[in-house]
Amino acid sequence: MRSHPAPMVGALPDSRPVNMTWEYDWLGNAVEWTDDAHQFYERSIGAITNGADYAALERPGSLRVAADLDGPSGDRGGWVEVDYGEDGNVLAMTVHAACTDAPAETCDDEGGNTPGLHAASLRSDCVCAQEQHYVYRWDEVNRIAEAMRFERTSGSGAWTFMVRQRYLYDAANERRDRARQFLRRRPLSCATRVQSRRRASRGRRWPDQSARAVTIYRRAVVSHHVLGLLDTGPVWMASFADTRSRRTPWNRTEQNRTERSFGHWC
Repeated sequence: MRSHPAPMVGALPDSRPVNMTWEYDWLGNAVEWTDDAHQFYERSIGAITNGADYAALERPGSLRVAADLDGPSGDRGGWVEVDYGEDGNVLAMTVHAACTDAPAETCDDEGGNTPGLHAASLRSDCVCAQEQHYVYRWDEVNRIAEAMRFERTSGSGAWTFMVRQRYLYDAANERRDRARQFLRRRPLSCATRVQSRRRASRGRRWPDQSARAVTIYRRAVVSHHVLGLLDTGPVWMASFADTRSRRTPWNRTEQNRTERSFGHWC
């Protein structure tokens, strides 16, 4: 994994926790996890809604939505939503923190008959200044293959790609290698991207204002340029890779092959 964890969302309390509370339902599912300061979400995620709590048929033991929104109007707290695939694996988790009331609304947890309606109600009632979106992908034998994190502020707009981690396995089903990718610079406009592509096609390096994602493999370093975010994930293109030193760009054939395999343009 990366040596540095994801940045904390929400304000850090002035003191250490005095007490913490956990409650469970008849299935053994946690239904509450709070501390005295309601510090979301490292120490408190508040009231937990599991699959068994919805009118619609859901997996009984799956945590779907948790909210701790008992704070003052200037910072209600936060909430988290979790999405699952048909195989039961977590596909995405979105953390909303530093939430305040939306115009003409009160940021509170009103629930819902389904996880989708529950999360939609919270999104319409709350404007959250700090948000993190995690995406997880699994292979055909339920092994974690990729994890990504996106961030945004002000509660709306496009998500910014921050980091990606990929995992490789050997024939013995043991994880043998991983690749890390992280954002380095601010995004480009579409016009600048096209200009940068032309420069790259002539063997030049990308301009300094480009958004660069550096992927670190065990034997190589690949530099990509992030173009934006679609429903399927970040859009980016590889510009060069170093197999011996960080100063020797790879050849044009390898660059074109990587463009076709990993990226596309606006």
